[in-house]
Amino acid sequence: MSANTIRVTVLGLLLAAAHAFAQTRTDEIEAARDKKSQTLQEERVTGLESILLQIKQGKVLDRLTAGYNGLRVQFGSMATGSGFALGPQFFREDLFSGRMTVVVSAALSASL
Repeated sequence: MSANTIRVTVLGLLLAAAHAFAQTRTDEIEAARDKKSQTLQEERVTGLESILLQIKQGKVLDRLTAGYNGLRVQFGSMATGSGFALGPQFFREDLFSGRMTVVVSAALSASL
């Protein structure tokens, strides 16, 4: 046997082994996927998560911050580390044909 024939034979054996290993791994992944699909359960939402989801879907925060005639609720907007802040805000940008914007706000922080 020549050296080239041996090389081709060894290379063929290595490729066959690599293909067999890859096929075995693919079969393992498919079996695990099938097993998991048999035990799937519907996702359950906790009480707090349900409340937060309703707030998000009902756009409650958007409605609060949109305000009425310029008066709205302000969340945050204080210095970093000051804690949760909340307060009223008056915001109008349509005064004098859009040439004047007025923003007045006050906020209290939960942190001392």
